[in-house]
Amino acid sequence: MYRNLIVLLFAAILLANCAGKATDNAPDASAVDKLKARQLSDKIVDDMINNRSADIWLLSEEAFRAGNSQEQINQLLERMTTTFGKPLEAEFKTDESGYEPRTVGGRKPMRKFWYAVKTDQHEKGTHFIFVQIVPDGDRLACSAFSIVTFPKGVPELLK
Repeated sequence: MYRNLIVLLFAAILLANCAGKATDNAPDASAVDKLKARQLSDKIVDDMINNRSADIWLLSEEAFRAGNSQEQINQLLERMTTTFGKPLEAEFKTDESGYEPRTVGGRKPMRKFWYAVKTDQHEKGTHFIFVQIVPDGDRLACSAFSIVTFPKGVPELLK
């Protein structure tokens, strides 16, 4: 179980830190349009629920797609489903704005959206989906997504 959690966490970090253009003088996080980012995030969650990995891959950052195949998104979704169950429904809870650190240095503005998720193994409110949205050239793109849980208790902002 913990091995699967580590694999999923590593996959989320890898996706989040894919090499992309970023500098310390990156635009303010408010530069990521909240409404458009939310719409994209909702689509990613819907794609997770409906197992549309090809759509998720197309909506991912260019740098990630350049270095990873669509099959790797399939494998990531399969590991999430094996570990947490198949997502059946999700309810938006909150969003955050800030910066995403990059492995090549610098940072990128980001909006992170949180959803309570019901899976075929867990009731809604014990597990959550997060989706990170960043600018990617002239569009917004997904830089990270995952299903997570909080063994020491759900944070207040997600209740």
